[in-house]
Amino acid sequence: LLKGEVIRDETAIGFALRAMEGRAREEGAYELTITRPPLSPPAIKSALERWADSKTVRFTHLLKLDPDFERIWRAYNPRVRTAVRKAIRSGVEAVVTDSEEKLREFYGIYLRLMEKFGSPPKPFKLLREVQRSEIGGFIVAELKGKVIAGLLYLVFGRTITLWCGASLEEFRSYRPNNLIFNEVIRWGCQNGYEWVDFGASPPGRIGLVKFKEEWGAVRYEFEIYSKTFLPNRRALWDELEPKLRGIYSKLSSLLG
Repeated sequence: LLKGEVIRDETAIGFALRAMEGRAREEGAYELTITRPPLSPPAIKSALERWADSKTVRFTHLLKLDPDFERIWRAYNPRVRTAVRKAIRSGVEAVVTDSEEKLREFYGIYLRLMEKFGSPPKPFKLLREVQRSEIGGFIVAELKGKVIAGLLYLVFGRTITLWCGASLEEFRSYRPNNLIFNEVIRWGCQNGYEWVDFGASPPGRIGLVKFKEEWGAVRYEFEIYSKTFLPNRRALWDELEPKLRGIYSKLSSLLG
């Protein structure tokens, strides 16, 4: 570049894509996958459309925050406010913590949920690293000192992402998840964040989508772009992945 030349968005994005692709090829990866955040500039979407050889369209739900939390509270569906009040009346407390012991209590709940849905769980070591990192936070709902629900969330830029949560099924009538979400949203409003990302919803989970929208969250689409370098390896992975996921899930449950 000439001295003083301004780099356009498209140019910077192109540099980044070439750098990531070069590294992926050097490492022997069969494919590079990039997710476009829903609020990213149009230039990023255009560049990824040109770069990728395939894409998958998904959606998440985003809640626009307000420095005045009371405005957010009043905009909730009445069922949400009722659920939060019920949790408080029932003696459930929301606690932000960096305790490894509390995280282990939560992890047992989380493993049960993943086993129920047949999904491979994230390793405990990863959750602990997130809990202790500058971009992560961990909040639990406790009833008489017992962890009955928990949530690991991520903070980046002006967005809070509700990342990894679970609750004990036998205590869901106490509405611990509602209490946790409300506390994270309140904290976000008070600390200058602009968005809460409720995360992508699995296909067909109509009830989950409805739950997110009761908080005032709005559906936003995003794309997952992929470029395949080694088609034969990709085909082999597609064949083996379901079996490996099953083995990993069983091992995680045994070692959790």
